[in-house]
Amino acid sequence: MLNTTHFRFVDLVKNTRNVEYIKLIVSCLDYSSEDSFNRFVLQTALTSASEAGRKWTTQFLSILASHNISDFSVWVIKLLLGQLADSSAKVVRHALRLLHRWIPHYPESIYLIKDICFDGFGDAGTLLKTYLFSSENYVENNYHDTLAALDYWKKVRTESIFVWKVRNLKFYENEGKVL
Repeated sequence: MLNTTHFRFVDLVKNTRNVEYIKLIVSCLDYSSEDSFNRFVLQTALTSASEAGRKWTTQFLSILASHNISDFSVWVIKLLLGQLADSSAKVVRHALRLLHRWIPHYPESIYLIKDICFDGFGDAGTLLKTYLFSSENYVENNYHDTLAALDYWKKVRTESIFVWKVRNLKFYENEGKVL
């Protein structure tokens, strides 16, 4: 049953610039029920007016993911994917790190990343996309995407071999002295 306290929590986590309020409220709620208002409070904290609050709440998602509760995996991964659209680069970086941390633990959540364009996230996005290829079903149904990924990794490998050879050549040209 909802009461005015729940709505005050939502107002506080949404509008406050004081991260301590967000930490106190978010860390004290029970998120085990799928249809609880507490989950709405957490989702609201992820879009808080305070960058520090959004960053802390994003990190808090890792604690929830570590509890290995059945529906948490998909729910928490969805929340982390939502954080990739945050205006703060720090929040986005935390979300990317946590996705890299938790997607391997929750393979049932891999399908959630199939429609996301990771090009704007640099190497972290490229590495996140590799989780898709752990699904045979995805590889079979996305032949062109699979070939494009293989071509990309061949190119990366060729470039890294070239860089290694150039560095060794310079090393030997300078009689073994590090530049």
